[in-house]
Amino acid sequence: MARDMKDFIENMPNPDAIFRSWWPILIAVGTGVIYALRTWLRGPKCVGGRKLNGKTAVVTGANSGIGKAIAMEFARREEQHLHLLVNNAGVNMCPEAKTSDNFELQLGVNYLGTFLLTELLLDKLRASAPSRIINTSAAAANLGEINFDNISLTGQYSPGTAFAQSKYAVLLYTLHLSERLKETQVTVNAVNPGVVNSKAHRHMPFKNNSFIRISFGPFVWFLMKTCEDGAQVTIFCATAEELEGVSGKYFKDCQEVKLDEQKTSKELQEKLYKATLQWTKMEKGD
Repeated sequence: MARDMKDFIENMPNPDAIFRSWWPILIAVGTGVIYALRTWLRGPKCVGGRKLNGKTAVVTGANSGIGKAIAMEFARREEQHLHLLVNNAGVNMCPEAKTSDNFELQLGVNYLGTFLLTELLLDKLRASAPSRIINTSAAAANLGEINFDNISLTGQYSPGTAFAQSKYAVLLYTLHLSERLKETQVTVNAVNPGVVNSKAHRHMPFKNNSFIRISFGPFVWFLMKTCEDGAQVTIFCATAEELEGVSGKYFKDCQEVKLDEQKTSKELQEKLYKATLQWTKMEKGD
């Protein structure tokens, strides 16, 4: 028995030899798993339908003042058509600050700019129908609340709360506008591009702190989408032939996302719309 055990031990494969023969396979499998996870996190490549040859598009992320200037300049030009408006507004988690109109910055850039620019271009969009409007929201909208009594969150500012409020407002406005445009050939939908490694996050520690940026760079690369990845859902909503006539929907990764009916009630939509008309000093439109 003892001799058999000794022979067994002596004839066991060398662990180093096993590792040397298997490590390329282990590395290949590990790399494949990382690549698969990274691909999944990036989301699908959306295949849009129609080309935009001969179409006029405005893609902007303006705040209220700049948005108005863009709209007025566009109205003065000889180009009489507008087929696509993409409101790609974007500041995120920034320190407390105000716009020139004295509104909280994230609300002003992400929502009020979207509202004002869209309202000023509605006549042009109607005249150019069929046309599409795409508003950029975010997953944070699910956590948002509209503080009608203190819309700029004075004295209770939190970057996350302000961001969620602004993107929630964009979503409510999109739904309200879709009802107003029901009898036209102008559609409006909201998109969630996901967590994108863009300049919109410039106030986050992994962007403005050199040590954190270098230390966590690989994690940021792995977990966040590129700008190209984040743009896919917008491109899909702008060009997909199957979305012709589809309005008042919310899309992520090129698929419709169902909304909480209570959180997006018509009463809330109307209340926000009327309040925004007062904030932007606009007369009620159609």
